[in-house]
Amino acid sequence: MGSIEHTKAAARLWGVTIDQRHARRRGIHPLREANDRAALQFLLSHGAATPIELSTSIGVSRPTAYALVARLAERGVLRCMGTQRTLGRRGPESLTYEIPPSMAYVVVVEVTRERTRVSIVNFVGTLIADMRCPPVTSRRRSRVVVDKTVRLATDAAVDIQRIRHAVVGVEMAETTCDVAALCESMRTRLACSVVLDSVANLAAVAERDALAAAGVRDFALMWIADEAKVAIIADGRLFRGPSGRVGWRDLLQVPAAAGSQVSACFVDEIATYAVTLARTLDLDRIVLAGTVPEGAVAALAQGLQDRIAAIGALDIPPVSVQTTPNPVLAGASCVGLAAVRELVLYDALNNPNTAVER
Repeated sequence: MGSIEHTKAAARLWGVTIDQRHARRRGIHPLREANDRAALQFLLSHGAATPIELSTSIGVSRPTAYALVARLAERGVLRCMGTQRTLGRRGPESLTYEIPPSMAYVVVVEVTRERTRVSIVNFVGTLIADMRCPPVTSRRRSRVVVDKTVRLATDAAVDIQRIRHAVVGVEMAETTCDVAALCESMRTRLACSVVLDSVANLAAVAERDALAAAGVRDFALMWIADEAKVAIIADGRLFRGPSGRVGWRDLLQVPAAAGSQVSACFVDEIATYAVTLARTLDLDRIVLAGTVPEGAVAALAQGLQDRIAAIGALDIPPVSVQTTPNPVLAGASCVGLAAVRELVLYDALNNPNTAVER
C-alpha cells in the first residue's frame, strides 16, 4: 500500500481527515502521523499489544513499529505494562504497551426538563463517575451543577487538569440562557473546550456506530420526549443542514402516554412524516428513541410499522427501537473522545519535548 493510501486508511480508522500539506508545514511526515493514528486506534480497540502485534495489525515493518512505540512511550501516549511470556518471547519482543486510561477525560452533561445528568469518561471510553442533579433552571443552578461536577471528579480521583473536553446534550429545542451559563461556567472552571448539541443528534451518533456493522449508513432517528425531534445520519455522517439546526427543532407535541398506549392520531402524524422523510432522503431505516417509557416507544414503533403497511408504502425502510443503552451518554462520549484523542495526538506530534502523561 502506498503512502497516500496508507494515510487515508488510517485517517478513516481514526475518523478524521489528514491534511498532508499542513502536516509537512508542521514538520511532521503524514505517513508517520497516519501510523501513529492507526496504532492508537488498534490499542483503543484491543487494549494492549506488543510492537510485533502492532507491526502486523497496522501493516508496518518491525523497525517502524519499535520506533513508533518508543516515540509514543517517550511522550507519554503509551506506557509499558511489562513482559508477555507467550510463544517463548523474551526481551523487547515480549514488552506489552497500552494507552494510559487516565491520560485525559471527557465530561458529558445531559440536560432535560426533569433532570441533569453528569458523567465522566476516561480516555479509553470507560465510565468513571456518574451522578444526577436537579434541572438547570437558573444561572445559580448551572453553577451548582459545575460545582458538583468538580466534586464528582475529585471523589473519583480524576485530575481536573486532565479534563480536556465537555459535551452538553440538551433536550429542549432552544438553548436557554441557563444552558448557555452552564456551558460558560464549565469552560471557566474546568478550563476545557465545551460543545453543545441536541440529545437527538447525540443519540443518532450512538446508533450510527451500532448500525454500521449491519451496513446501515442512512437513517433517521426520531427522538420522542415532550416533543418529537428528528436527527439524520446520511452516508454515515451526522447531517446538520446549512443552519445547523437539524436535530434541534421540535416537529410536534407528544401526547402523554398511558403506560404503553399511544395515541392513534399521534401515530398517524408520525407515520406521515416518516414516509415523507424516508422517501425524500432514501433512508435505510427509521429508529425510534427517547425519554418516554420503553413500552410506549415499542408500541409506537409497532403502530408506525402497521400504519406504513396500511397505506401501502412498500418502499419505506423498517422501523426499529434504539437498543444502545444510555444513547446520549454513548453518543456524547464518542464525540468528546474523538476531539480529545485528536488533541492528545496533536500535542504528542507537535511538542516532542513535553510528555502528555508523567
